Amino acid sequence: MFARITWGKTPPDRIDDFVGVVRSAAKPMEHFEGYRGVVSLANRTTGAIMAGTYWASAEAMQASEELGKAARESVTTSIGGLQANEVRRLEFVIQERAVPPHAGTFARMNTVQLPPDKVDAAIELLRDEVVPAIKPLPGFQTAAVFVDRDSGLFLAASVWASEAEREASAAVVAPMRTKLRQITGDEGPTTIDLYELVLADVKLGAPV
Repeated sequence: MFARITWGKTPPDRIDDFVGVVRSAAKPMEHFEGYRGVVSLANRTTGAIMAGTYWASAEAMQASEELGKAARESVTTSIGGLQANEVRRLEFVIQERAVPPHAGTFARMNTVQLPPDKVDAAIELLRDEVVPAIKPLPGFQTAAVFVDRDSGLFLAASVWASEAEREASAAVVAPMRTKLRQITGDEGPTTIDLYELVLADVKLGAPV
């Protein structure tokens, strides 16, 4: 599965408006072949936002590019002060879900820039060690990993039932970041972003 993800920022008091506009902008994609759903995440303090659509294949995602562009333009023109800063196309490589996705849950997004030839080693660590370590924790909802194999961009997300349970899981996750650096030889920073899942309209099998 593949995802087209847009990062941006909006005035914090417009986040609920952002959710409604994204939901409407994604409507034309619902009957497009290979479409698997839309999610939006937001930080209600900083106004940081993410919106992603999921696709069954790279070909389906590529064929929908014009729809994606129109959706982004619709969202940015509908909300004053909203900025769409970056768009990336990523392969979805790990999914572990305890419950169906729903709004009102809380996500931690770890972003790491890896050497491209170390991406598979990072995927193996997440699949074999990190996910089994966090699955039994209270409040666990979803673990998902997205990668760009060409650039080495590596996104690892976990979703939790409450902010408190997300924060409690940090002690388990932190040592795994150190091990990831050791395995991949990466010395760059890991960016950690905290979000609320504010929209989740996905079909069975989509990641978050």
